[in-house]
Amino acid sequence: KGWKQADLGIVLVYSGEAEEALQYLKWAKDIDPYFDPPWYWRQAGQTYFILRRFEDALSMFQHIPVRTFRIAAYVAACHAQLGNDAGAQAAARECLALQPGFSVGRHMLKEPYKRPADAGFLADSLRLAGLPE
Repeated sequence: KGWKQADLGIVLVYSGEAEEALQYLKWAKDIDPYFDPPWYWRQAGQTYFILRRFEDALSMFQHIPVRTFRIAAYVAACHAQLGNDAGAQAAARECLALQPGFSVGRHMLKEPYKRPADAGFLADSLRLAGLPE
């Protein structure tokens, strides 16, 4: 039932409307409290990350049962922004173990943020976490 709202949330965060995206993501859970696909939690985490709400982002990422390199990268970026060097390094190592060829540059090619400031913030955060260029 919440699919349409969550899908719109994905579009909105990449379009530079993170606050509105968050409202749609919350609406999806209000409509259907059992709505629980892993991509929902990833998108909620990404939205909180763009809003600079790193602890909220980390909380969303914890709902995902199997972490991918992409989730590990965002977790590393969140920890780096929080000044948690040990957490950032651990998540960066996890990212690289899951995707040995990971690079910030290649990753950013697949993150279609419309606003250069959002894309730049993510790239800078990944670098801050120690992930390779």
